[in-house]
Amino acid sequence: MKYIHQEKGWPGFKWDMMILLDPLVKATHKHGILLGQLSGLAPSLRAKPELESLTREILATAAFEGWDLTPNCVRSALAQRLGIDIVDSVEPDPLSAGYATLLIDAVKNTDQHLSAERLFAWHSYI
Repeated sequence: MKYIHQEKGWPGFKWDMMILLDPLVKATHKHGILLGQLSGLAPSLRAKPELESLTREILATAAFEGWDLTPNCVRSALAQRLGIDIVDSVEPDPLSAGYATLLIDAVKNTDQHLSAERLFAWHSYI
């Protein structure tokens, strides 16, 4: 596995927008459909799909970074931060809690600029 900082020419990024355009349009369309479907649900029913989606995102990201997190710890950390009561709640480990804090900030505060301070705060969580 090669990290982005190991690529030749780092940190200069080059990409072909024509290659990326179709997958980005498809992903944006699917995202819009999902948001539309979720908006029709009561808030209590929206919480579970959001929790599961965020849990999967953290587990995949952590695995990419070489961390093996326990799904229940991640789910519990997210539920605590989102104010959701879950049946199988456990005490989350610090790494799961850090990932939860980071991801919730990233997805809930998309209107905020990615400043150096915010980025370094994310690094401090994990």
